[in-house]
Amino acid sequence: MSKQLPILMFCALPASGKSESRRYLKSLNKEQNAAFHLGDTSTQVDDYPYVDAMRKIDAAAEATMNTTVFFDPATTMFKSGFDWGTLMYLINDDYFDIKKCDSKIPAEYQADPCMWLFNRYDAAFVKTGKIPARFAELKASHTAEQFNAFKAATYELCNTILKEKYENIPASLEGKTVVFEFARGGKQGSKFPLEAPYGYQYSLGLLDPEILENACILYIWVTPEQSYQKNINRAQEGAQGLSQTVSTQLSLNHGVPHNVMVNEYGTDDVDYLLSVTEKKDCLTIHRDGKAYFVKIGRFDNREDKTTPFRKPQAQWKPEEVESMKAGMIAALDAMLK
Repeated sequence: MSKQLPILMFCALPASGKSESRRYLKSLNKEQNAAFHLGDTSTQVDDYPYVDAMRKIDAAAEATMNTTVFFDPATTMFKSGFDWGTLMYLINDDYFDIKKCDSKIPAEYQADPCMWLFNRYDAAFVKTGKIPARFAELKASHTAEQFNAFKAATYELCNTILKEKYENIPASLEGKTVVFEFARGGKQGSKFPLEAPYGYQYSLGLLDPEILENACILYIWVTPEQSYQKNINRAQEGAQGLSQTVSTQLSLNHGVPHNVMVNEYGTDDVDYLLSVTEKKDCLTIHRDGKAYFVKIGRFDNREDKTTPFRKPQAQWKPEEVESMKAGMIAALDAMLK
């Protein structure tokens, strides 16, 4: 592996400080990035826009067709936990689209951004081997008038995701570190190993081999209890209109529902995976009969270093920046030992 990391994956429980850490890194110049073994970090792969879209699509489906696609309205959780796999296949697609370095939106996508997104979800569903092509089924089981009303209700959302996806594609990957972000976990009190489709063991195992061979993980370390409280805090901040988020690509102020926090993020399996790894300071991920050793460094955020970076950059204090810098260097250096 070169000293400049080609792919850096931010992984952690919700509200742990992943997006704030990314925000800090995006503020750095070329020389400062080099101290962290990073290139330019402005190119990103994040599953949050797709999760957010899932909930908004469900709201539109309920309003126009009296049904939902992704979530059980009673529990607020996925109808199928294998939608964690759906998200990983979308992540794979986004990475390989970035690698093409072509930001021109194909005309057929511009003509119908709703079907572009629905077809992407359907393709990812089928790849899980557990979920049917739900949007194709939805279209077949409703009148054209109903389905068109549903599309109209989701048009602005789908068009925004399409545009932001292609705006994120650079002309070249020279000098860049592609940043991934996603959170995985399991039910509070679960025994290990977590059973599929929960935890990092399952989700990381769905990443394309090229990603696994080139990625390192920066794990933002907080306790489940801290994650739960920070999730409440950021949702309240967003409700008060204090959000610093300006696009679907940075998730500073979304709140995860209580039931999801307890049943899907009540724990995670990073400690367990480190305890059974076949190679020190790595997560051992098996895919298609091959073991991949993904380097991991832990940024200890149990004493909160990241919340100050929710503020506008002009309000960051020197001591806050130094604390963040020291923690980042320690975690990133550990990956390259």
